[in-house]
Parts: sequence; structure tokens; C-alpha cells
Amino acid sequence: MKAALALFICLILVVSSHGGLTDVQMAQIRSQAEAEAKQLMSPLARSASSDAEINNAVNSLVLEKATSAIEMHLLKAAAKASAHAASAHAGRRLLTHPVPLETIFAEYNIEEEAENSVVASSSTRHLLQYSPSPLRLSNEEASPYCSFQQDTSFTVDYASGKGLENGFIEGTDPGACCAACLFRLDCFAWTVKIGLRYPLDGCYLRGRSYGTANVTGWISGTMSSDVTWEPPATPKPGKLPAGKKKYGDVLKLTANFFSAQRSGEISDDSVPWRGNSHLDDAVPGGWYDAGDTLKLNFPMSTSVSFISWAMISFPKAFRSNGATAEYMKQLRVATDYLLGCYDENAKKYIGQIGHPNIDHNNWGRPEDNNDNRPAFVWEGDMTASDLLSSAAAAWASSSILFKNTDPSYSNVLKKKARAIYSWAKSAPNGRYSAYYKDAVGSIYPSTDYVDDLTWAAAWLYKATGDRSYLKDAEGFWKSDAGSADIYPGWDSVWVPTAVLMRQIGRSGVKIPGKKMYDSFYEKQFLPTWLTADGTNSVTRTPKGMTHPSWSMWANLQFSTTTAMLMLQDTIGNKSPPMRKAELKYATREVNYVLGSTGRSFIVGWGKSPPKNIHHAPSTCADSPEVCNWQNYFMKAGNAQTVYGAMVAGPGGKKRYPDKPDYYLDVRSDYVTNEVSLNYNAGLVGALAGMYAFSP
Repeated sequence: MKAALALFICLILVVSSHGGLTDVQMAQIRSQAEAEAKQLMSPLARSASSDAEINNAVNSLVLEKATSAIEMHLLKAAAKASAHAASAHAGRRLLTHPVPLETIFAEYNIEEEAENSVVASSSTRHLLQYSPSPLRLSNEEASPYCSFQQDTSFTVDYASGKGLENGFIEGTDPGACCAACLFRLDCFAWTVKIGLRYPLDGCYLRGRSYGTANVTGWISGTMSSDVTWEPPATPKPGKLPAGKKKYGDVLKLTANFFSAQRSGEISDDSVPWRGNSHLDDAVPGGWYDAGDTLKLNFPMSTSVSFISWAMISFPKAFRSNGATAEYMKQLRVATDYLLGCYDENAKKYIGQIGHPNIDHNNWGRPEDNNDNRPAFVWEGDMTASDLLSSAAAAWASSSILFKNTDPSYSNVLKKKARAIYSWAKSAPNGRYSAYYKDAVGSIYPSTDYVDDLTWAAAWLYKATGDRSYLKDAEGFWKSDAGSADIYPGWDSVWVPTAVLMRQIGRSGVKIPGKKMYDSFYEKQFLPTWLTADGTNSVTRTPKGMTHPSWSMWANLQFSTTTAMLMLQDTIGNKSPPMRKAELKYATREVNYVLGSTGRSFIVGWGKSPPKNIHHAPSTCADSPEVCNWQNYFMKAGNAQTVYGAMVAGPGGKKRYPDKPDYYLDVRSDYVTNEVSLNYNAGLVGALAGMYAFSP
């Protein structure tokens, strides 16, 4: 990642006063991500399909997934670096918000908005309005449904930037481009760069002002399709049901998603289309990460600690909605698996099972995949402070839940949490993604490790009462305070740690470094997300989704996780204006997900829910029907329903600058339409908190 670090140093020289990234920086980061992804892609990245065109499309999809994951990693780090350059506060990479909290609260709470009210986005007028051109076939297939005609050259007015504003889907070959555009009648052409004239390949959208010309170094063409498809009408804003029941209903439903993600032996029929899978893994069991079948311990562990925290803080929300037993069952699926990955005596920990370059070339049921999957082991003096600490936090937090129902198991969890934390603390500090870069760096590269050590120490104190962990947490935080960020999720637990410490302090415990945690939360995180005025790159869409401006991936994960954290912070908070603002923020963000804009982002619930999610197992009809890449390209909706799963959500201003709330339910769009453990984990706490605090 040395090249990436060099890029960050260059980026901090050209930044805006609010820590934003320029178009030039964005292009540099995209180019860097493409280069790193291509370097990481090994000969393993080959589709097993006998169809050459599907093979090309699949291999392009794997490369683009890796590129997008690395790009988001670089964007986050660059945003932190740019904020550091702009900040006048020595030692802090984040800007302290210039507006006092009291002023923000007064303005934020000046009008009590109705719970379900929503203003229609002014960007609606920018949606494409036209009749599609007649479709025709050519002799070369780009996918089972797509075709293309070569040698139709075109270009875009790069100088004015109109081409990019008018819609451009990056990084695809003709086959994958057509697959991405299959259900978009606005796509009309593809281009593949064969030189280095311009760092953009992909699909262009019809209905815009494109010029045509011969461009040296490019191959281009127009596309057509034999599929007749009308895009769904843009949902109209509407009202959600009043009261707390909706939050409880969806909370219970979300447990189904984690049940659907199970790997290993499945002895019940709670998800009838799932069965035993990958029984020959080095460690069977656990949860699959997303729409694929990888088992990734780093994000899985954070998901466990987030869910455990929700159940500790809002137990009545789970009990009242009949969700406690199922969530305890699902947590044990994950904690048992994580325990199986840890060999305390040999000091070895399996941190990942499955290689993305292999897994992402398979599409179908995990039950039908009998591959001998690689297990990636961290041992001895390998740096893995983040990976090991996340496991410690998962076991420590869940041990609190099992204390009354299974005390012996609770003690095992605490013992293992202490041991792996001790290893994480004593081994050479560093990020786990420094190893196995082709397997880890292309999916969940870690930005930092000190936040994970601090998070683990906080939970170990809460589980054991040993004050030495509080001193550890204070020391870790002070050692790397300049790297703290306010973008919570699987890769950042700085804010969750601060909130947890604030909770512990309100219980009467004297917290070392309390002012430090309070200042971080109240001067940087809270005002940044409440105002969403661009400070620290946080913005809000016209319809109300708050997210980092550099992000187009999993924006609903950011909005719901920040909502969860504000709801956690209301517990014991003696500032009425702060509690009111936190609850108001959470209400808007959670209602956005449930459908206040006119559509739900929860599979199987609400109005116009997603039906074409990027989730391989759910595209398969009941066995013994064959399921493969043809199911990925099929025009029909997914055969199975993953009830309770939240999709990644709208791509925001980075993807659609003029219509950041735009979302299209298309299976090929893994950036906005995939589901994942870490997307749902923060949502669980947000729903439980909303149920707890709603009348």
C-alpha cells in the first residue's frame, strides 16, 4: 500500500476547506484502485463457464468488484488526510465543527417534523424521460440477453464534464457493460480503452448530448438487447405507519437475514431454501458475508459486537417482538465459528475462509459447491491487531448476553477474549490486510488497528470489570488520536468506542480519558452528522440520507450505523437538547430505510421492496433446479426472498451528483444492491433503539 500512502500525501496538498475531494483527486484514486486491483488479480480469477461471453463478463465483474472495494478504502483514507490538511487543530485529522452544539441543537430542533413526513427530491426532474430506441440484434453475443455492434466510434465532451454528469458506468468490458445496462434502457454504448489516453472505460447513457468521432486508441460500439423491459415508476413519497410497531416488525424480520447467511450444518427449516453447505471448510459454520459465500472474520466479528450491544442496551425491544431467542441462536452460530478459528496454544487464528477470486467466479447455491476452500491463517508475530481485537470484542460483548442463560459458555467467551486480546496487544501492531493481499486487500482492507484495540479493551472492561482495560483503552486512543475518524462501520469503531465509554461513565464508573471521548463525540462526530453541511465530507441527500460524500458503496450502512450510535448515546444522556437531536436524526435515517421516500430498502417488507438483490443463493429456484450464471443474468426477480436484508442503498452524490437519492433495483449493481452482514448489524441496533424510544 506504499503507493496508496504516497497518493494520500499528494492529495492533502489540494483540498477544500471542508475536507472534500476534487474531481482530479477522485480520478487519481480511481486510477490507483484500478492499478492495485489488476496487480492483485491472480490466474485464479477465471470463470468456469463454458460460455466465452459469460466468462468475459464474469471476469470483468470480479475485477470491478476488487477495484471498487479498494477505491472506497482509498477514498476514506484520502478524506481523512484532506481533513487533516485543512484542520487548524494540531494533532487532529478531523475538523472540529465550527458551529457550537448549542446552536446546532437550537436550529436542528426548531421545528418538530412529523415522524413520517418527507419532501420529494428536487432531483426527480433529472431522471431520464424518453422513449427507448428500437432494439436490434447483431451476430456477437455479449451475454445471454445482450449483443453489440463494433466500430461505432464516439467520444464525450470531457472539457465541460458533461459526459460524466450525464451518466457513465465505469470499468466494464462489452459483455459486462451490457449486463450492467441490461435493465437500463438509457444505456446505449460501450467503450474499451486500449491505450492510456483517458482512465475511463465503460457504458454511456443514451438521451444525452454525446458527440461522435474517431478516437485513436479506443474500441467502441453500440449495444442492443432482445429483452423488453420497462423500468418501474419512481415511487412517490408517502407516510409510514404511525407508532413503534413498524420498528419491531422489521427488527424481528432482520434475524431471518442472518439465518439465511448460515454456513455449515443447518438443522432447522427457518429458511427452507437453505441447507448444509461447506461442511469440509477448515472450520465449518459461521455466516457468509454478503451475496457470496466468503467467511470473513473481521467484518463478521464487528457485526457480532454491534448486535450484542443492541441486545444489551435495548433488551425489551427484542423481547417484545419475539426476536430474543432467534438472535441468541444466530449469535451462537457466529461465536462458535469464531472460537473454532482460534488455536490459543499454537497462537494461530483463521481469519478468512474462501478466496474472492474463486468465490466471485461462482454463482449459485453454496449447497452445490464442494470446492476445497483455502483458509487464511494469522499466527505468531504476523501483524493482525485489528483482526484479533475484533474477535476479542465479539466474544466479550456476547459473553454478557450468555451470562444468565449459559454461564459456562459465557466464561469460555470471556477467557478466549482475554487471551486473544493479550496476543493482539503484545504482537507487533499492524493491520491484518498487510498479508494475503490478493485475498484480503481486494475485499475488506483495513484502514487502522488502534480503534479495534480500543474497542476490545472497552468491551473487556464491561465484561470483566477489570479497570486495567480502561487504562489500555485510554493509552491506545491517545497513541493514535490523529487517525480517529467519524465514519463508523466494520472498518472504523472509533465512534462506537467513544459512545460505549460515555455509557460506562454514566453508570458511575470513573473513566480515564473521559474528556477525550466526550470531545471527540460532541465536537467532531455529532455536529458533523447532524448538520451534514460538508464538514469532514459528510452530506445529506434531498430526501434525507446522510452519508460521506466520497462514498457510493453501502451508504445506508453509514446512515443506519450513525443512527444506532446516536440512539445508544441517548441512554443516560442528561442533555435534553442533545437527546432530542439524536432521536430526530435517527428517526429520519431509519424511516428513509423503511420507506418514507416511497420505497423500502428492506427485502420482503414495505412498499416497493428490492426484489433483484445481488445475492447468489436467493437467485436459485428450489433444488434440483440448476443454478448458475444464467440466473445472474436472468430478467426475472430473485427466486427466493431474503426477508429482513437491507440493501446497500442509493449511491449518493459520488455516483449521481444531480440525483443522489436515485436507486435502481438491478441485480448486477453490487455496489448499491448487495446485502451484507455489516449493513444489517448497525440497522439492528437502530431499529431496537427506535422501538425503545418511540411512543
